[in-house]
Amino acid sequence: MVKNLKREPDEFSERQFTKNIHSKMELLRKEIEVNHREQEVIRSRMATISNYLQTLPKNDPQYGLIQSQIGMDQVELDELKNQEEKLQEQIEKDGQSRKQL
Repeated sequence: MVKNLKREPDEFSERQFTKNIHSKMELLRKEIEVNHREQEVIRSRMATISNYLQTLPKNDPQYGLIQSQIGMDQVELDELKNQEEKLQEQIEKDGQSRKQL
């Protein structure tokens, strides 16, 4: 069966993540970086699950559940893409604000 690929961050990882952040702009860029990594993980998981699904007969009891998981992963991926767009817009907005100062 497919295992959960999501890991909980540990304290060391969190400190490393925030260590060199000195401005809102840097934080937004870091958030986009993390967002991209999450998108990569989800795409990889979707590919793995899709490949596994192709090996199953359509009457297998797991088939519908796995299709549902792929659909939920797609929703999560779409949400991350929307979040990325909002972060990009915020960076552009903040960049324009700084230019006006």
